[in-house]
Amino acid sequence: MEPLHSPTSSSNSSHYEVNSPSMPNEAAKMQHQRLFQRGMRWLCGGVGLLGLSLVVNFLLFQSDQSFTWLMYGMTSAGILCLIKSMADIFGF
Repeated sequence: MEPLHSPTSSSNSSHYEVNSPSMPNEAAKMQHQRLFQRGMRWLCGGVGLLGLSLVVNFLLFQSDQSFTWLMYGMTSAGILCLIKSMADIFGF
């Protein structure tokens, strides 16, 4: 098979640089800062949910009531918040 672009073309080396979207440096920093702040809020929410889940499970352990919704629901929501925060902070 033949390549789509000939290797002797002079514009081949800058083809990807010209077509790649780029943002000004200041705008990129502001966007990263905004995503980082949003990630930190999600992180605090997730840690709070996990902490609240721990406290509720600790307090309801000796009772005869069912607390499976609290145990699995709040823990799962806390973990999902942590995953969302990592996606925002690390830029996935």
